[in-house]
Amino acid sequence: MLRMQPGTIVRLNLAAGFGYVRDAPGENCYIFLVGRALTHAAVRQLRVGAPVEFKVSGHGRVDVIRAATRESLEL
Repeated sequence: MLRMQPGTIVRLNLAAGFGYVRDAPGENCYIFLVGRALTHAAVRQLRVGAPVEFKVSGHGRVDVIRAATRESLEL
């Protein structure tokens, strides 16, 4: 099972339905699709620079992304 990892939203293109997230160490950047990795309602919580938690598939694509919780930021 894939573990959620911390990261930051680095780009959002909501008109096109995708965005990019960078992992916490700043080594990798991954694409996510609105409607696949998160719901259209959940995307309203995201902004460039916002902390998030995400899971990456074996294909280098974000499968799940969500706004980071206060508890996850303290870990």
